[in-house]
Amino acid sequence: MILAELEIYHSRSVAPTRRVAVGNSRLPAEPAPGPGGLLLTAVVASGVTALDGERRGDLAVLIRQAAAGVEILQPWLRHRFQVDRIGLHTSTFQLVDRSGRFGLDEEAAHASPAQRVLGAVYSVRELSRAARPSVCALLERAALWRGPTGRTLFDRLAAEARRILLE
Repeated sequence: MILAELEIYHSRSVAPTRRVAVGNSRLPAEPAPGPGGLLLTAVVASGVTALDGERRGDLAVLIRQAAAGVEILQPWLRHRFQVDRIGLHTSTFQLVDRSGRFGLDEEAAHASPAQRVLGAVYSVRELSRAARPSVCALLERAALWRGPTGRTLFDRLAAEARRILLE
């Protein structure tokens, strides 16, 4: 069963202008962080391992700006955010429930690690103001992730989400 879905539009890897746009996504985040927050966190964790230390520092700043809902200056991680999707490719990420176990389905995802991370962080702006702080707290933890995106990641995310809900 699909619990949440994220659609990111992005330029091809060989394109001289690097661009990212957010598509039509289903990101339920109530109660926060909800399945949508878990999906965004998993997408960030799946891409962040390919970013160097300087870019990870930039990512922390971007996540805080998204949480605050302030205007995000451009470009970030050498990519420009845009609203229109003309000429861009699509990547789709889904949080799925497989008999009580969460998983990240990214078979239809061709975005680079930076495009994945940026699309997920930019999508935070689509969430309610009430959900943003807890989702962004998870995103900041995901920015430090160093392991695979399998079962270990989702166990850790579920524990973090429970802790956030209890705060």
